[in-house]
Amino acid sequence: MTIILYQADLKEIGRIIKTANIPLIILSPFILFLTVFINSLKLKMLLSIQGICLSFYKTFCYQIIGAFFSNFLPGTIGGDVFQTYILKKKGFSGTKSAVAIMTTRFTEFIGMTTFFLIFLYLGYKILTLSLINYLAKIIFFILVFIFLFSICYWQIVRHSHRFHPVIGNAICKMHNAILLYSHHKSQFVFSLALSFITTFIWILTPYILSLSLGMKVSFFYFFIFIPLVYLISSIPISINGIGLREGTYTFLFYLVGVNKNIALSLGLLVSSLELFKALVGGFIYLVYKKALSIDSYQNP
Repeated sequence: MTIILYQADLKEIGRIIKTANIPLIILSPFILFLTVFINSLKLKMLLSIQGICLSFYKTFCYQIIGAFFSNFLPGTIGGDVFQTYILKKKGFSGTKSAVAIMTTRFTEFIGMTTFFLIFLYLGYKILTLSLINYLAKIIFFILVFIFLFSICYWQIVRHSHRFHPVIGNAICKMHNAILLYSHHKSQFVFSLALSFITTFIWILTPYILSLSLGMKVSFFYFFIFIPLVYLISSIPISINGIGLREGTYTFLFYLVGVNKNIALSLGLLVSSLELFKALVGGFIYLVYKKALSIDSYQNP
């Protein structure tokens, strides 16, 4: 992040943000918070399949508080770690909780990938050769990662009996928890449908912010770029994707003719939304942690 800001024209970025359309900026967090409501509904349903009954109110609070804890761990997994920890602390199975939370991430990945591939196919004719080359490399690395991850996962499951009994038992429990969703296909399909809605909202939010900055970029490009931003910022090499998110915004939109300072301004505004959501989560954590049984063991 320091390198990105050092290379940018901070005065120009300040001028761009000062002249932004304030009503559109104020509108964007309300739209973004819809994803928290939808994800809470999805997580509540996926947890119930695992036999974990949690009220929508608590699921929503844990989701928003998770955004606060994402600022303390690499990538965007801080919130997932917090939610798994607090559910285990409340007496639920840590393995089943982790699987449900990982499944929400998996459905988000499917939603993002689906939008990306569909609009990449529909718009390949209008994309520049350099952009196609970069996108092809990114797709290649993503496919290689998925392939290697799948092989490693199945090998670990197949040979779980060779591990230490505690580790092998944990692997079997996790695999069985994952297989449980195959017996609830309708709920899983519904969770996918919800993921497509949240994906559209995640794409719509930066588009609204781009309009506030006066960017003249087709909405079409956002369906290709935002999934990539989401995936790249999830790589656990920076805290909550800081730096990766802004750098990816700058790089991708520069490839389609957007001024680097404007593209970076968009990335900073999106990160500001994430920070605002984290601050709301931090406030809820400090004020309501006793009511939410976060600071004490309690089997509901």
